[in-house]
Amino acid sequence: MRKTSIWIFGWTLAVLAAGCTSQPARPQVERVHLKNGLPVVLYYLPEVPTVSVGVLFKGGAAKLQQGEDGLEYLAVSAALQGSENLPYPRFREEAYAYGIDLSVQPPRNDFLLVTARAVELYAHKAVRLLADGLMHPEWNPTAFEKVRRQLLARARMKEQNPDERVWLRLNQKFYAGHPYQVRPDGTPETLERFTLDQVRAYLPAHLTASELLIGVTGAFDRDSVLAWLNETFGTLPKGDFVDPEVPAFSRPDSDLVYHETMPIITAYFAAKFPAPSPRDPEFPTGFAAMQVLSQALGDTIRTGYGLSYAVWAGLSLNRANYGYLYFSSTEPDRALELLKKTLHAFQARPITPEEKQHVLNLWQTLTYMRESSSQSLLSSLLTYEYLGPGAEMALDLVRRLEQVSPEEIQAFLKQYPEPFVGYLLLQEQGRP
Repeated sequence: MRKTSIWIFGWTLAVLAAGCTSQPARPQVERVHLKNGLPVVLYYLPEVPTVSVGVLFKGGAAKLQQGEDGLEYLAVSAALQGSENLPYPRFREEAYAYGIDLSVQPPRNDFLLVTARAVELYAHKAVRLLADGLMHPEWNPTAFEKVRRQLLARARMKEQNPDERVWLRLNQKFYAGHPYQVRPDGTPETLERFTLDQVRAYLPAHLTASELLIGVTGAFDRDSVLAWLNETFGTLPKGDFVDPEVPAFSRPDSDLVYHETMPIITAYFAAKFPAPSPRDPEFPTGFAAMQVLSQALGDTIRTGYGLSYAVWAGLSLNRANYGYLYFSSTEPDRALELLKKTLHAFQARPITPEEKQHVLNLWQTLTYMRESSSQSLLSSLLTYEYLGPGAEMALDLVRRLEQVSPEEIQAFLKQYPEPFVGYLLLQEQGRP
């Protein structure tokens, strides 16, 4: 989230000169099912020399019990260290030998995504290696302990890094009583006590056709890819998984801002508010509105007043969705005042055509950059396919943003960002 926002500010000047031309025709998204009913999304990109295959585990935090924070993440990460056919460390050596990039992406609230990428010549090996690790893991104790300690170290670092800690603490407040309060990436406490026997029992129970979604992007032969997938993932049991209910977030009656002190100089502020989900027809409006606001916050708080190096706003991608606000500043009171002043200015008037065009220019560039990588596009396609309204949204977002009117953006900014739930990390001696 933060990286994308930083890129946005870095690219803006170049993007403004690019203009917003009509999008060229693209191949269609194709949906098929393997012989066991497992859904597969195919998107052919002949100009991209790599093939990316992704396996999405559905459910995310909502299917984990209290105290199981990070269990799926640990199980999948440990499984891809070695298989019965290629024990640790030969499994990873095989990947290196054929230039196969195996990746377990940091888990989201609603899903976990595992990807394998290779040049077209070795796409078959990427599919089979990914399936071999997930379906026939070796469960090597040394490899398991290595992965567990890596995830544990990351969880502990998040507690110490104020830029991460502010989101952790905000989530504790915003997610309280909601399925998302379970952390799919794990906590120091859960990752400290998970055992090899626990992950060994967990993964096979969740490898079913009903609980997975597969995607393939790049320059591939359709019939060959489907044959490889049917020979591997097509042999999994069908299962009877149904997505757990994930209720929408409730709105607070007024802004709630919690405070915590740390031995830091710069203060960190983050806030969230309930917002339309990707399945909601209002989602493109919200997406455009928050990007307009984000650009304006950078122009005022960062460029205009020099109060922050990092400031942005946005709309997330979750089944139970929310928008977010963020800044770091040595003068948090002034920065928060300017944030609200900027928001209220947009509430008082529709955005100008130029302000809207800037967002369109930017996201057209981001769309083309994403499509130059089979892996980046794969992640986006599967995210929208699972969360809604369908994989086509990843390819069609700019067109949908073009259809949003300035008045609709104004109405969204009047209705949603306030009231919010916020969290502020401050210097130990109190508020500056």
